[in-house]
Amino acid sequence: MPRPLRILYVSMADLSRPNGPGVNETEFLLSLYAKFGKHVHAIVPRCRYPLSQLDGVSLTTYSHSSWLNPFGQVWSQADLFFKIRQILREEHFDFAVIRLSLFPLAVALHGKSLPPYFAKSLGEIQGFTRNGGIKGFIARMTAPMNLALFKKVIEKSHGLDCCTPQLAEQHRELLKCEPEEIEIVENATNVARFAEVDRNQVRIDLGVRERSPILGFVGGHPDQRGGRHIIRAVAHLRHQLPGIYGIIVGQDAGRRLTQLADELGVADRILLTGQIPYHLVPRYVAAFDIGFALDDSLRTLSTGNSYQKIRQYLSAGLHVITHGADLESLSDRGLVQLVDANQLEEICARIVTVSQLSQVQRNRHRVRALHYATENLSTAASLERRLEFWHRRTRRAVTPVAPSSERVTTPCF
Repeated sequence: MPRPLRILYVSMADLSRPNGPGVNETEFLLSLYAKFGKHVHAIVPRCRYPLSQLDGVSLTTYSHSSWLNPFGQVWSQADLFFKIRQILREEHFDFAVIRLSLFPLAVALHGKSLPPYFAKSLGEIQGFTRNGGIKGFIARMTAPMNLALFKKVIEKSHGLDCCTPQLAEQHRELLKCEPEEIEIVENATNVARFAEVDRNQVRIDLGVRERSPILGFVGGHPDQRGGRHIIRAVAHLRHQLPGIYGIIVGQDAGRRLTQLADELGVADRILLTGQIPYHLVPRYVAAFDIGFALDDSLRTLSTGNSYQKIRQYLSAGLHVITHGADLESLSDRGLVQLVDANQLEEICARIVTVSQLSQVQRNRHRVRALHYATENLSTAASLERRLEFWHRRTRRAVTPVAPSSERVTTPCF
């Protein structure tokens, strides 16, 4: 039997932040640890927020800073560079998995000193240039340097994965990758974390037990990606569906959603939680009847739709309102409702249709959604796809082991 491989995981995304990259990387690292135990060591940014989920995982932390802070970035990259060098001197690793972010200088400088490595969940490389104002100006001035660093890192890698065909095409063009060097691995979620919540108890705790249907959103940028649609739908349907209610989990930047709810006279039907820790998110999702996952249509055309929130909603057995051609297979299975994000009447019609389902039909949908999520959208399933890709690219057997009781932990301060 081949010996278990030693795996080094490096993340440039803050795992403690309750946003897409943070949640994605937390769950990936947990799935990696569940399969390989003490044979995994992770180098991650020092947590900005408390994160108890990683208790037991062998960690090294480094200073982390926004790309808009040049002095902080220099310190962060230097700290990461020396932390990688230190751990490589102390331990042997068979290969590495790296979650890149903007300006991956520390990784680029290591070059051949790293073991064979893969770039994980590579998103838009130049997407930050769409920022407006001073952020956009700085982004456009520094974009060539950012792209050059990514090219250097990817050139020396054994391959990369991304979550949609659109991103794969971008990477082939920008980074000059061959098709066999890129694997499409959709975003995934910890299904059990969302499936095992007591729905009735959560509704009692939130004081919304008698409300129906409850429209919900969880994630970043709720003003652009579903929160505004929920408020408008609640206002439009409040007479037709007297029990309708909305729960929006995410930062209400500029209080724009609060103002919209006040303007439309539905503030008493909308719960805006603000940003909350990730471990509380499943409780709120369990209270929803319909989960919203929408976005700007041009951005969806450019990057595709592999929203993590859709995986979370389906794990909780919800109906989902979303958009994008990428999800036609889910639509054909009746698991999501595809709409034009700019058509309020269409969105409201789908809400009414779901609200008219019998309890038997709703229960049947929950069972089908959970089964599909378990088989196809779980972190365990996505890890298996990555393991197959890594094996194909390195020709090395990736042997799992039972997690050991021997645990070495660096606290996430």
